[in-house]
Amino acid sequence: MYHRNKPTASSLVYNAQARYHKNHTEAFIKKHFKSPDHNYVHAQARYLDEQGIDRKQREAQVAHMIKIAEENAAQEAEQVAKKQKEAERMASINIVYDEVAIRGMGVKDLTDQIEKWRALNVVKDIPLKSKLKLKAEKMEELFRIHAEYQKIQEASEIVSATNPA
Repeated sequence: MYHRNKPTASSLVYNAQARYHKNHTEAFIKKHFKSPDHNYVHAQARYLDEQGIDRKQREAQVAHMIKIAEENAAQEAEQVAKKQKEAERMASINIVYDEVAIRGMGVKDLTDQIEKWRALNVVKDIPLKSKLKLKAEKMEELFRIHAEYQKIQEASEIVSATNPA
């Protein structure tokens, strides 16, 4: 509520006013302060204002926020570059249909083949990389994908043969 009514007030001002009300400072001032005391408090307030503590705190906050924004932008650019590099790598991968060649592939190549099929989004229900841990599982999944794709191709050929253009 305070910040809605006084949006430019600093946290130092807010804290001072909160202490003023919580500690019943007004009653103490009325009871014990004399004119020189008032003059001293006003002089101290002017001195603290001249120090520019609020301004320095705001500048430090702005500098910190700018630094964080720059770090986030750099991190986001790095992530975009990494995704772009991975997309280029995946685009350069050719799908292998030869069973002998597939059996001779390493784990990384098998994983790349499965990921390429996932990116094409032709065959459904391809498990995540984390679900296929062993080389044999990956090879079996790749053979399943090829069989599923073969069925899709045959079905589309039947449809196109029955519906001539």
